[in-house]
Amino acid sequence: MRTTNSIYSILILSVLLVFSCKNESNQLTENPVWEKFKNGIENEDLTYLLNNSLDSIYCTDCILDVDNELHSKQLIFEKHRKNLYSSELLKGKTYSTHETDSIIRISYSFEKLSGNEASSIIYMFNRIENKYLFTGMITTP
Repeated sequence: MRTTNSIYSILILSVLLVFSCKNESNQLTENPVWEKFKNGIENEDLTYLLNNSLDSIYCTDCILDVDNELHSKQLIFEKHRKNLYSSELLKGKTYSTHETDSIIRISYSFEKLSGNEASSIIYMFNRIENKYLFTGMITTP
């Protein structure tokens, strides 16, 4: 069931990325929305994280023994923040950015981290009322 949900999440993300290509940019430069949010995670700024996230967020690897990938932002940021973002793994690592008028996707890629397959961690933001809010994190494969 968890694999099906992960595949479904990846499929939806892929479709959104393909069909939301107006005014898009793909870049390897720092993204200010992500940099502020990442600093909020690293500095454990719960107020900033809660104010800049949707009420429920996707997190494929945050709570491993639960089938549902959509969780309360309060639960994730208070109890599972280290599963959402690992500074040991990601600090200083280059990421790519996909941005349109309505979304930002931050992608960290890892070659052959999982056997012979490459993997990625993707952080997602959606524009809501002229502000980008964190909507979650997914991993591939």
